[in-house]
Amino acid sequence: MNTEIVKLNNTHDDLAIIRRAAKLVEDGELVVFPTETVYGIAARASADTIAKLDEIKNRDLEKHYTLHVSSPSVIENYIPNIAPRIRRLIDNALPGPLTLVFDVSKDIELLEKKFSKEVMDIIYKNKSIGLRCPDNAVATTLLSLVDAQVVAPSANIGGEAPATDAQMAYEMLNTKVAMILDCGPCREKQSSTVVRVKGSGFEILREGCVSLDDLKSMSEMKIVFVCTGNTCRSPMAAAIFANALAKKIGCAIDQLPDLGYIVSSAGVMAAIDQPASQNSLDVCGDMGLDISGHKSRGLGEREILESDIIYVMSNSHRERILSFYPEVASKCRLLLKNGDIPDPFGGDVDIYRECASKIEEAINERLGELTL
Repeated sequence: MNTEIVKLNNTHDDLAIIRRAAKLVEDGELVVFPTETVYGIAARASADTIAKLDEIKNRDLEKHYTLHVSSPSVIENYIPNIAPRIRRLIDNALPGPLTLVFDVSKDIELLEKKFSKEVMDIIYKNKSIGLRCPDNAVATTLLSLVDAQVVAPSANIGGEAPATDAQMAYEMLNTKVAMILDCGPCREKQSSTVVRVKGSGFEILREGCVSLDDLKSMSEMKIVFVCTGNTCRSPMAAAIFANALAKKIGCAIDQLPDLGYIVSSAGVMAAIDQPASQNSLDVCGDMGLDISGHKSRGLGEREILESDIIYVMSNSHRERILSFYPEVASKCRLLLKNGDIPDPFGGDVDIYRECASKIEEAINERLGELTL
């Protein structure tokens, strides 16, 4: 079988070619296609097709084949529970040159009911799965058109460097694959970064286009607590939440930023650089929490737009924020679900203790909603 190599020219004719390539993949043939990193070999997740792929790749049977998907939203079909921090990473990094390897051992029985044994044996290896969503229009279109799960290792024979253009792929894979979609050189010309997801954390298994600093930046989960003046309720809430979150994760409070959790507070009408009120300091101190370094600040546009969750103390705070930024409605939430947390400003220490107790109760309920 001579391999057909087809040049795509960014015209309407390309779609018909990609449809033909998708049909070949559905029929169990191998098709080479471009991604932003290197060229890949698209293969249907079926035993006979994978046998062809194994022969070409001289594959170690213990290694994964990575499932390729057309959109980040498709990932939820294969991973039942995704921690908020990892969801943020997916939202910010994909489509892109990143492969995520998830442990699904806790959900394996659920997945076995969803997929055939043949598919499970191929895409879930040792109760884990590798997922990739390429940032390339041809790749995305091809994957969306194939009515089957598609795995796609790099386009090369075992032991050779991955192809970064169609000619390299042709020289290695002529007669071994049915078609090569030629879109010129790949943008990155190096493999994707492979990351193992571990709960809400991750570790790099293979360095590639995305650096560790990039991963940390793209996966930060920002949670801000908002009141009026940022001297009473919101700094107490931020301290109580950080303490509860650290206990749930099993780390020290000062380790939260390194683990990707940024907890802060602000006010909708705050004066700048005011300390926390004395009663707030005393109540938090009784709880073993130190907010002596707190300085008040106003809630800014960037923080509103970039935060993952905005917890407000009263409905008036929410209404004020949404009057300027209605697009954040889904993430701007009352901390206490069934009402406001009254402002203790001007009250005695017992009023502050009652306020802190309501805040703690609300936080415990809210924290239970987060898959961390």
